[in-house]
Amino acid sequence: MTISEKIAKGSDETLFTLHREGSFCKCYNEDAMVFIKRIKNYKLNSKFVKSIGTAVLSFGFPASEFSKGNLTFDILCEKLGAKKYD
Repeated sequence: MTISEKIAKGSDETLFTLHREGSFCKCYNEDAMVFIKRIKNYKLNSKFVKSIGTAVLSFGFPASEFSKGNLTFDILCEKLGAKKYD
């Protein structure tokens, strides 16, 4: 999946997307802002992506947060007001 596809998914207000990238989960732009405001405050990074001609906001956290139980999909759903997850 390209960065432009990830950003397009992130701008859909009806979806919240976490992207698995190696051993990390990452969020981009709008999804990153929602996560930081409602779930947990992580350091937000900004990087200019030449291929799409704009700056992209993102953050990542270790996927092990889920396996350790520090972060669960149920917690995500509750704090985001989501009804379900796939």
